[in-house]
Amino acid sequence: MRFYPNILIADQPLEKGSDWFQPSVISQLSPSYFCLNGQIEATLSMEFDGYMPEPSVLVGRIQVQSTAEEPINLTLELVAILVPMRKGIPSRPEISGINHILVGQTGKLWPVLFMTGGPTAVSNPYPALQLPMVLLPNQTRTLTWSLVSKETQEESFETARRITGTPWHNPAKASVMRHKRDSIQIHTGMPDWDAAFSLSQTTALTHLVSPPGPRNETIFVRTRLPDQPSVQVPSDENLNDLTTLEAFHLAEVILPAHVETFSKVFETFLKRIDDQGHLHSQVNLSAFASNPMECPLLAQLCLAVYEIQEDKTFLTRAYPSLLRYSSAWLPENPHEIATTCFRWENPDQVQMDTGLFLFDKWRSTGRGLDIQKVESPALLTMLMNEAIAMQKIFSILGEKAEQKRFEAFSKAMRKKLHTYWQGETKGFTYLDCQSQLTPPRELFYPSPAQENLEIKKHFSKPQRLQFHLYSEKEITRVCEVQFIGENPEGNRITENFQTPNIRWVSGIAHLTTQNLYKALEGISIQGLDPQDHFVIETADLSQTDITCLLPAFTGVLSKDQLQKVLDNWLNWKEPDLNFGIPETWQCLHPLPEDLSISVNVLWNSQILQALTNNGNQSYAANLFINLMTTIIRGLKTHEGFFPFYQQSNGQPSGNKNAIAGLLPIRLFLQISGIRLFSPERLALWGINPFPWPIEITWQGLSVRREGEQSWVTFPNGKTFHSHSQQPILLTMD
Repeated sequence: MRFYPNILIADQPLEKGSDWFQPSVISQLSPSYFCLNGQIEATLSMEFDGYMPEPSVLVGRIQVQSTAEEPINLTLELVAILVPMRKGIPSRPEISGINHILVGQTGKLWPVLFMTGGPTAVSNPYPALQLPMVLLPNQTRTLTWSLVSKETQEESFETARRITGTPWHNPAKASVMRHKRDSIQIHTGMPDWDAAFSLSQTTALTHLVSPPGPRNETIFVRTRLPDQPSVQVPSDENLNDLTTLEAFHLAEVILPAHVETFSKVFETFLKRIDDQGHLHSQVNLSAFASNPMECPLLAQLCLAVYEIQEDKTFLTRAYPSLLRYSSAWLPENPHEIATTCFRWENPDQVQMDTGLFLFDKWRSTGRGLDIQKVESPALLTMLMNEAIAMQKIFSILGEKAEQKRFEAFSKAMRKKLHTYWQGETKGFTYLDCQSQLTPPRELFYPSPAQENLEIKKHFSKPQRLQFHLYSEKEITRVCEVQFIGENPEGNRITENFQTPNIRWVSGIAHLTTQNLYKALEGISIQGLDPQDHFVIETADLSQTDITCLLPAFTGVLSKDQLQKVLDNWLNWKEPDLNFGIPETWQCLHPLPEDLSISVNVLWNSQILQALTNNGNQSYAANLFINLMTTIIRGLKTHEGFFPFYQQSNGQPSGNKNAIAGLLPIRLFLQISGIRLFSPERLALWGINPFPWPIEITWQGLSVRREGEQSWVTFPNGKTFHSHSQQPILLTMD
């Protein structure tokens, strides 16, 4: 449904922004209230506001005011265009008693639009409630409206008529004051930035829903699309589908202001951990596989909540589940880390768009490498950060034995991270799970279809093979493939792929060998058409992506190695980074011709946070500016936050206003050297690397940072001033 006010002057609608004397602006906004102000003519203004007292009810006022010396003739309209997404009826005029209304139906809901003042319901050129009026000099006219969607037309109409007669504006004002109190106000001197920071916090809270029925749960849905206004099925699978990566990003948006709400979200994750310590994703990623494990981030989220609340009972409740959760990821003993394969189960676990094309089996640009055959440096880094967080948690709780055990785990993982570093590519790469190597590509052989192909290729290092089948006219083939060669020990091996194990998507199938090959003698193929073709190659593990940057900022690199990463992959002046850090880039071999590379907001946030933690505030600030410019342009041109933006032109993609696309407020403050815990407690360090002062206000606390100087005023009037870069914890007491 589209619902909006319209003004006609001399029977001409104001359809474009240029038709107005001054553009309309949102003057107030909270998750349940908005107020829009506009100057129609120099002497004619309009105010339009709305409040949602309950999920199915929207009520508001439209006010027009004249300061002219002559009467003004105008027609006021409220337009409601309903296109049912399921069985229903588009909105249309009806008469109920003496009242003209607009009514429609979508599924079980009957939206009804009602307005005071005696309007007429019309349908040409669109369904609207229409009221002609004459405004006398210095006259103001105010009308109340309501839009209600109940399960019967009669209930919707009666509720709409009743709500317009209540003092709804009092709780509306209270909601605005409550939202202002619970939001962090940021002033940079750049209005677009300030508005985006505010809107991100507001939008995040619109994802907070109450499930149907008696359950008292705090649930954030991943996205609130226009055709998904409420949760339809009251099952856990449909409600609790927020991923840990999205929860980590959500924390960057709403903490510390909504720490109590977020702590309930965190505890919901703990309840989902099964007896084996597994926390499976509840997002249905594939019809062909079970849902994989969530990214290991819970201990870090737990510590983030504790640092704000400082509640040891919260840690005491959480740590048994966290111990069980960590056991599902880690071996029994720290010394086993070196021989453990840390691999993703599914490419969708890391919520990338096109950056993992190396493992993509579904798009034409995908290379279809089995992701379970390679080790991920990003996964090991996440687990190392989890071990460090667990170490801190047990230190706080005084559990020395567990503290030392996780300290040993983190040291072992830090040592293992070095094996992922490749000097040739100046970065971290994937490793083959079996060989623990990133061998160079030694074979790339395209060929038309033939039953037997003699290769006789000996490799300098053990290689995993990939075989790509392409059928003519995108037809699925019933075929079999056999590899014949030698394993790393020099023994002859054959490997067969039967029809049930060859999955075709749009006429393409990708195979990854289970074995490593020291030599490949040949391949036999049965069932291909003479017009089909194939490519045999050694797996290219040198192709990296944004996730592979994560370990660079853990302190495992030398200064020279770290500088190579910064210069080669994170130089914000390079055109490829104009819109943010891309998901992937060309490494040793060309990228697929049709590959459209995305900028991923969620992973940009992860990398910039790691950069800042490693003391690279200047790099993080400049990269944040690039990303911020992209996000603001998306807000202006497409009216929302988006999880992905095209590297080539900055155009947004993905679900509008999804949590994964929201602006990370806490990250911005961290780059600025500020960490807020409460209005009475904060930490400062380093400098403000942005080219302008930053001012923050929150529940009586005010902070100003300019370069290395800081000014703080607490709610009780206590002040503090510093020009030091040394870390300091400030409290009101």
